[in-house]
Amino acid sequence: LYEVLRATGLPVTRFERALGVLDPSTKTLVFTGYESDPSAKPLDERDAEFLKHFAETGGRIVAIDAEFAGKDDVTPGVGTSLRSGGTEAVTLARNSYTAGVARVRGPIGWTFPFKEPRGVPLLANGQGMVAVLYRVGRGEVIAITAPALFSNKQLRNADNLRFIYNAVAGHGRHDG
Repeated sequence: LYEVLRATGLPVTRFERALGVLDPSTKTLVFTGYESDPSAKPLDERDAEFLKHFAETGGRIVAIDAEFAGKDDVTPGVGTSLRSGGTEAVTLARNSYTAGVARVRGPIGWTFPFKEPRGVPLLANGQGMVAVLYRVGRGEVIAITAPALFSNKQLRNADNLRFIYNAVAGHGRHDG
């Protein structure tokens, strides 16, 4: 994903250190879950506080993970994802994050339930919401439950690429 976004001309930077040393000029932070990576360092309570402060003061967080744990998750204000299924999702909201996107395709193993509305549902399938946008203080979070949508194979789908590009580039309604 990083290489694809860089190739589009988006100024992206890899950041693989402690969140506390993140450059203060950073406006968008993208992070993904690494449950299957044995060398990954899990985020802790200090990281969760940093992310909450980052969003509250106007930052945009794009969290791409399958399993979100609600109030116990490091993603501020996120709901709880549930195991579901599917191979595609359609856009629900019509805004600049979904501009030019009709449907994304790829494995979807988790969703946020429709009965737990949180913010603006951006993408959904019959099982639930796949991407949700919500405010945290002056900032915003885009929580996406289907990381496989942004694998090298799935980024060949123009709608998948367009959606993640819009989310990372900030082509949404960020006004903080």
